Amino acid sequence: MLPLPPPSPPFPFLGIGVLVLVYLVIFYLLNHEDHITGHDERSEEEDRPGLSMEEIGQLPWFYFHVSTTSSTSCAVCLDGFEAGERCRSFPVCNHMFHAQCIDLWFARKPSCPTCRSPFETK
Repeated sequence: MLPLPPPSPPFPFLGIGVLVLVYLVIFYLLNHEDHITGHDERSEEEDRPGLSMEEIGQLPWFYFHVSTTSSTSCAVCLDGFEAGERCRSFPVCNHMFHAQCIDLWFARKPSCPTCRSPFETK
């Protein structure tokens, strides 16, 4: 009878386990660094709430016409503009969006989704 081959060492599994553990420790430290140092890297834009429904309802809108602009798609939904659709132009930078798309964006963030210009309330 032939002798059985020696069992394979657990090194591959042990090495993979150590790599996963190192990854998890690094991930934990990076995600919880703000809590340890008290440093918060959020931008001012993230601290500001979106516009109220009343403010959004007062924004001007228009119907899209083919000759209105050279822009061909809404940066929020990425769909193209079609004649007769309700649109809004961002007041600071004049980027154009579907009205329903930019209204949802404004409810969350008071900035242009294309260039991040802040919305100026008067």
